[in-house]
Amino acid sequence: MTTSIIISTRWNAAESWANLAVPDAASDVLIQNISNVTIDAVSYANTLLLNSSTLTLNSDLTIAGALTGTPNSGAGSYIDIDGETLTAASYAGGVIIQGYGVVNGDIIEGRMSAINGTLRVNGNSTSGVYDFVSNGATLEINNTGAYTKGIAFWNTTGTADVVLYNPTQFTGGFTGVNLGVQIHLVGINAVTAHLSEIATGSYNLELGLSDGRSLSYHVAGSLLGNTAVLTSDGNGGTFINFAPFFSSFSNGVSQDIIPTIYTGPVPGLRYELIDGTQNAVIVGSTSNEFIKLSSINSVGKAVDGNGGSDVIDGGVGSTFMSGGAGHSGSTFFLDGRVSGATWSTITDFRTGSDQVTIWGFIKGVSSVDASFADPNNDGAVGYTGLTLHFKNLLPSGQSTGTNVDLNSITLSGLTLADIGASSLADLNNQIDNASYIASTGQYHVNSHLLIGQTNDALGTHGYLFIH
Repeated sequence: MTTSIIISTRWNAAESWANLAVPDAASDVLIQNISNVTIDAVSYANTLLLNSSTLTLNSDLTIAGALTGTPNSGAGSYIDIDGETLTAASYAGGVIIQGYGVVNGDIIEGRMSAINGTLRVNGNSTSGVYDFVSNGATLEINNTGAYTKGIAFWNTTGTADVVLYNPTQFTGGFTGVNLGVQIHLVGINAVTAHLSEIATGSYNLELGLSDGRSLSYHVAGSLLGNTAVLTSDGNGGTFINFAPFFSSFSNGVSQDIIPTIYTGPVPGLRYELIDGTQNAVIVGSTSNEFIKLSSINSVGKAVDGNGGSDVIDGGVGSTFMSGGAGHSGSTFFLDGRVSGATWSTITDFRTGSDQVTIWGFIKGVSSVDASFADPNNDGAVGYTGLTLHFKNLLPSGQSTGTNVDLNSITLSGLTLADIGASSLADLNNQIDNASYIASTGQYHVNSHLLIGQTNDALGTHGYLFIH
């Protein structure tokens, strides 16, 4: 064995080493008090002692024996990986490995930090406090034996994921948990979840498995008033997400209801609730969610998004919709593609921020009924405002025909002037003469209105877009 001591920052340059030789698989390597040593080609060592230094991998590094770093109480030793593979028999002494890529070997002491991508750890850990996963990153733990170290979600204002390939051997628990995190249990089919608070900010997550067993984890974080939601991964495993309770006041009965995790095409939405209850009254959460009231036999429905940037669909019939206090950039649907009269009232629509999509609108076929005398003051008492009654909204895939039902929308407190029109006749004239924009495939009516269509597996869907 030879001892290799680095004196400069380029691992793969012979002149960087005291013995003027790049280390090989028989070398015991010492890096001491050097801030940024880089590896730019596949490299090897027998052991590596990293003392108050930083090593950056731009290529793979394989260590036959132990990789040891300065303990956490010292100045700290870091290894930054950016898609590479780091392999060692073991990691000890407080080394901090951060970034994304693959780490092979057992962690005796040290910390893994997933940053800017997916960090996969193939090994066990029976000591240490926490591994970290940061905002937008994924930490995968592929252990064959015990993994007792906890996982901390760090600075996770958005989303962050943990994947456990051997969930029953993981006993470390989770901290920093909030509504944006996801835990994936590979090969474990959990069918029930119960989140119980044992102290302020501290919870026990009890999972019931399909084979009759149970599995529990300690969870700490900002989860007061929230719950755990289970979703199958389609391959015998389970996704665990944490979701807020929605409130239901349908038919005079007050209760909490649990949304599902949104898996649709709209970016930024976290939760979904499609409620078919007759006369449903739903209050969402401050997160971004899709809420649809799908009953077609209701005499009155209502949705309060309760803030956030939501997508709200009132369905057929009469529905009151609100983005809620503090909402921004919410989208509301009036859907004329299905049979039945619809009148939706949006109580807090904000031009320039919110959007309303009138589905089923076909240029040259659909129009606004101009026979109503006072469109700026129509609607339910206390919620009057700009009211547009649409004629001939058509089902998906249909470009000609008629619709016997009127589909109406009221934007409380607004007038025609707020959407760039002086009268209903003027609005229809602008719609008829809208200019086609080839780059977007839409018709530009004015600065507040667009006409277009979308295509998916269910067909072609025409729309009028108000913003």
